[in-house]
Amino acid sequence: TLAWPLFRASKQTITSLDIRSTDMNTQPDDENEDNSIYQVPNLENLVIYGGKSTKFLKHNANHLVSLTLYDVSLESELPELPQLRECEISSDSGGENYPLIFPKCRESLQCLVMNDWSLDDHALAMPQLKVIYM
Repeated sequence: TLAWPLFRASKQTITSLDIRSTDMNTQPDDENEDNSIYQVPNLENLVIYGGKSTKFLKHNANHLVSLTLYDVSLESELPELPQLRECEISSDSGGENYPLIFPKCRESLQCLVMNDWSLDDHALAMPQLKVIYM
């Protein structure tokens, strides 16, 4: 696919990445490269729509400011998200691990958008939270 060559050529300048209907968790020559390919030094905004393309979340968590997840299967071990200010989560079929996100960004999260999902039994104080959309 065109996705990987284009990504490799511009990953040093990318600030927003929107992955939809493309499995970016595996690359064509995965055996020849380590996980550093998923590190995007200026990535602040990440959107993952469906699938399991979570390596970008894992390898850029420390500088993400905005995260949007639609029907994404998350790993049970998530990294800290210390800069995350905006989070939008939506799930029609999955999302059972979405509550794992909140302890990882509870000190920085300011805006939370939840579609077709609830926080039942997962309440957590978030001192910076200013806006909630349900």
